Amino acid sequence: MPLPPESELIASGKSPEAFFLKGPQTIVCHFTVTNISKTLFSGACVYLAPGKTGFIPFNNNLIMKNKNMKIAMLAGIITYISACNSVKQEPQAAAVDKEQIKKEIQAKEDEYAATYNSGELKDIGYYADDATTFYQNRTPLVGKEAIIEFLRSDLVNNSNKIKFKTNEVFVSNDGKQIVEIGYFQVVDSSNTAINSGNYMSLFEKRGDKYVCVRDMSASDITFQ
Repeated sequence: MPLPPESELIASGKSPEAFFLKGPQTIVCHFTVTNISKTLFSGACVYLAPGKTGFIPFNNNLIMKNKNMKIAMLAGIITYISACNSVKQEPQAAAVDKEQIKKEIQAKEDEYAATYNSGELKDIGYYADDATTFYQNRTPLVGKEAIIEFLRSDLVNNSNKIKFKTNEVFVSNDGKQIVEIGYFQVVDSSNTAINSGNYMSLFEKRGDKYVCVRDMSASDITFQ
């Protein structure tokens, strides 16, 4: 049987008494190594899956000479295949519903905006306790308490309203981390837009809910 393109024969041990066959598919084969005039040794090998390779070596003086030995060898190979195929497979992770997660993140943004717009920042469930937020032209705000205190001071002298729109989410394979890219707009008491721009937030799933651990924003308005 010719070897598949990605296969290779690798000598095992200090002397060439047996070979392993590695390749991209299940293979059962018999091999013989010869020099110019005689057979040096032969054997059989079984490849089942990446990282699972079996071999049955035969020195030349043990090469099968009758039907009974061939049957015994075949039975051994079949038993080996059955045993390896019965190994419990790792369960695959459940598929991540990206659209549902996007709705969950938008709901969190809506809740954040409603809390800010109420003017009563008693608590914002949006942020993790160890969150850090990056605003333009100022040092980062480290920790949930520092972020809330900054937002409180921002509301003292204005009655502005804010809204957020989640444009994209990039979800990790296990669904435990999310990067959100969105758009924000701030309007004054006359509903005139005074600021807008884009933001990026990193969420982690802690317990049964997502919390923001890092975020930053960039205004698309040039201030004089």
